[in-house]
Amino acid sequence: MVNPPKPGEPSYALYEKETTAIYESLKRRAVKLVEGFRKMEGVTCNYSQVRAHAGFLRATGPSRSPSY
Repeated sequence: MVNPPKPGEPSYALYEKETTAIYESLKRRAVKLVEGFRKMEGVTCNYSQVRAHAGFLRATGPSRSPSY
Protein backbone atom coordinates (compact mmCIF):
# COMPACT_ATOMS: atom_id res chain seq x y z
CA MET A 1 0.00 0.00 0.00
CA VAL A 2 1.39 3.35 -1.01
CA ASN A 3 -0.12 5.43 1.78
CA PRO A 4 -1.39 3.25 4.66
CA PRO A 5 -3.44 4.85 7.44
CA LYS A 6 -1.47 6.19 10.37
CA PRO A 7 -2.13 5.39 14.04
CA GLY A 8 -5.05 7.44 15.30
CA GLU A 9 -6.84 7.62 11.94
CA PRO A 10 -10.32 6.03 11.80
CA SER A 11 -9.34 3.19 9.44
CA TYR A 12 -6.06 2.31 11.17
CA ALA A 13 -7.55 -0.38 13.43
CA LEU A 14 -9.09 -2.22 10.47
CA TYR A 15 -5.88 -1.88 8.46
CA GLU A 16 -3.81 -3.31 11.32
CA LYS A 17 -6.25 -6.19 11.81
CA GLU A 18 -6.25 -7.10 8.10
CA THR A 19 -2.48 -6.91 7.63
CA THR A 20 -1.87 -8.99 10.76
CA ALA A 21 -4.34 -11.65 9.56
CA ILE A 22 -2.65 -11.84 6.16
CA TYR A 23 0.83 -12.14 7.67
CA GLU A 24 -0.26 -14.84 10.14
CA SER A 25 -1.89 -16.80 7.30
CA LEU A 26 1.34 -16.64 5.28
CA LYS A 27 3.32 -17.89 8.28
CA ARG A 28 0.95 -20.86 8.82
CA ARG A 29 1.19 -21.83 5.15
CA ALA A 30 4.98 -21.61 5.15
CA VAL A 31 5.21 -23.86 8.22
CA LYS A 32 2.92 -26.45 6.60
CA LEU A 33 4.95 -26.34 3.39
CA VAL A 34 8.28 -26.85 5.20
CA GLU A 35 6.83 -29.70 7.29
CA GLY A 36 5.53 -31.37 4.13
CA PHE A 37 8.89 -31.11 2.39
CA ARG A 38 10.68 -32.51 5.45
CA LYS A 39 8.53 -35.66 5.30
CA MET A 40 9.73 -36.39 1.76
CA GLU A 41 12.69 -38.71 1.27
CA GLY A 42 15.73 -36.99 -0.19
CA VAL A 43 14.38 -33.48 0.40
CA THR A 44 15.49 -31.02 3.06
CA CYS A 45 13.98 -27.64 3.72
CA ASN A 46 14.82 -25.09 6.40
CA TYR A 47 12.75 -22.24 7.72
CA SER A 48 13.79 -18.83 6.53
CA GLN A 49 14.42 -16.00 8.95
CA VAL A 50 11.32 -14.31 7.58
CA ARG A 51 8.82 -16.93 8.73
CA ALA A 52 6.34 -16.01 6.01
CA HIS A 53 8.58 -17.78 3.48
CA ALA A 54 9.23 -21.52 3.23
CA GLY A 55 12.98 -21.17 3.18
CA PHE A 56 15.58 -23.04 1.22
CA LEU A 57 14.80 -26.34 -0.45
CA ARG A 58 17.38 -28.98 -1.35
CA ALA A 59 16.46 -32.14 -3.21
CA THR A 60 18.85 -35.01 -3.68
CA GLY A 61 18.44 -37.95 -5.99
CA PRO A 62 20.38 -40.87 -7.36
CA SER A 63 23.89 -40.02 -8.46
CA ARG A 64 23.33 -41.59 -11.89
CA SER A 65 20.39 -42.00 -14.18
CA PRO A 66 19.29 -45.58 -14.67
CA SER A 67 20.45 -47.14 -17.93
CA TYR A 68 17.91 -49.06 -19.98
